Amino acid sequence: MAEEDANPKSDRTKQVDDLLRMAEYYIEGKPVYDEMNGIHFKGRREKFKEANDDVLRRFYMAQRKLKPFLSSEGKLPITGWHNELEKLKQEYFEYNQSADTPVAILKGMDRFKFIMEFNQIIQRFVFVFKIAF
Repeated sequence: MAEEDANPKSDRTKQVDDLLRMAEYYIEGKPVYDEMNGIHFKGRREKFKEANDDVLRRFYMAQRKLKPFLSSEGKLPITGWHNELEKLKQEYFEYNQSADTPVAILKGMDRFKFIMEFNQIIQRFVFVFKIAF
């Protein structure tokens, strides 16, 4: 995987993760939404709506974001999203294990050399900080 591929895959991982979170909100809020729609008296309905405000707001947000993904039967491709997320995480893990990534370079770097370079950076920061204040 090339360096350029990491960012779009990372973006897609965030998108799929967000879709799965929205699906959880949708699944959590759907029964509450249906129950609220079953209440026909305005006073009781408003009381119920007030008591379940957080769940209903998350449900409305999820409903809005997931609308383009609903099938004609009203189902969401949750299993496909889980599979895609696992595949993206596996690719990301394999990418971080390759020899040309910063993580792998740090793993291969001599520990003493790394500590010395880190201390030099800290000393420069402290020196600049003292001058600034």
